[in-house]
Amino acid sequence: YVITNYPPVFIGLMSLFNSRESSSLLPGRLISMVSTLGVAAFIFLIVYENNKDKMAGFLAATLYLIFPYAFQWGGFMRVDNLALLFAVAALYILLHWREKKWVLIPTAILLTLAAYTRQSYLLATPFACGVYLLFKDWKRAFYLAGITLLLVGILFGIFMVTTDGGFWQHIGVANQNTFNWNTVENYFKDQLWDEYQILSLMTILFFLAGWRRIDEWKLVGPFLLGAIGSAITVGKIGSSVNYLLELCAAMALSAGLYFSFLRKEEREHPKWLSQPILQAVAVLLFAVAAFFQMRT
Repeated sequence: YVITNYPPVFIGLMSLFNSRESSSLLPGRLISMVSTLGVAAFIFLIVYENNKDKMAGFLAATLYLIFPYAFQWGGFMRVDNLALLFAVAALYILLHWREKKWVLIPTAILLTLAAYTRQSYLLATPFACGVYLLFKDWKRAFYLAGITLLLVGILFGIFMVTTDGGFWQHIGVANQNTFNWNTVENYFKDQLWDEYQILSLMTILFFLAGWRRIDEWKLVGPFLLGAIGSAITVGKIGSSVNYLLELCAAMALSAGLYFSFLRKEEREHPKWLSQPILQAVAVLLFAVAAFFQMRT
C-alpha cells in the first residue's frame, strides 16, 4: 500500500486516472479545480435557500472564490478543496431537506467522506450539523452523530486491519508536529484581519447579531466556530494557508447571509434597518470588501 499522511479518498479518486505505468498531476488538479467551483456553488445555494436572494448568493460565492487562498490552492493537487466540497455539500443537504427523515443518511455519508479526505474535517461540519439539529430536533442530532461515528469507525477498522496498524500511524501519530501559538497569531492577524478587516467585521456582526433573527445562523454560526477551531491548527509546524480554507468558506457564508437578511422585504427587525440609505451603505461595504480581496 501507499504511505500517505492523509486519508485515502482523494488518493483513491486520483488512482482512477493514473496507473503504475503512467501518472500525472493533471487529474488531481482538475479534481481540485472542480471542487473549488463546487464549494462556491454550494455556498450560493446555502445563502439562497430561504430568502431566494440570488444577489446575496452570488456575493457569498464570489467572496469565497476571490480569497487568494481559495483561488491559488484551487489549482493545486491537494486534498483540501475536495474535503471542503463534501463538507459544504453536507451543510446544504441538511439545510435543504431538513424535514426529511432520510436526510441523515446522505449527510452522514458526506461527513464521512470529508473526514476521510482530510482528517481535520471531523470538527467544524459535524459540529455545525449537530448543533443545527439540536435546535430542530435533539433526537435527530444524536441519530446523525451515531450514524456518522458508525461509518467512520467501520472504515477506520477496515483501514487499520488492511494496513496492519499503519493507517493511524501515518495520518495520526506522524502528524503530531510541534505547535506554535505565535504562528497562529501571525496567520490570524496578518492573513485574515489585516487583509480583510471589513469582511471580518461583517462576520463578527453576523455571529453576534444573527443568532436571534437568521434561521441559518443555527447552521452557519456553529460552522464558523468550528472552522475557527480547525484553523487554529495552522500553528503546527509545516502548516500553510490551506488551513484557513474552511474559515474562508464560513466567512463568505456569514457575509452572504447577513447581506440577505438586510435585503429581506418582510423583516421583524427595527424599521431603521429598512432604510434605503442603510442598504446602500451595506452594498458599498460589500463592494469594498470584494475589491480589496481581488487586489490581494
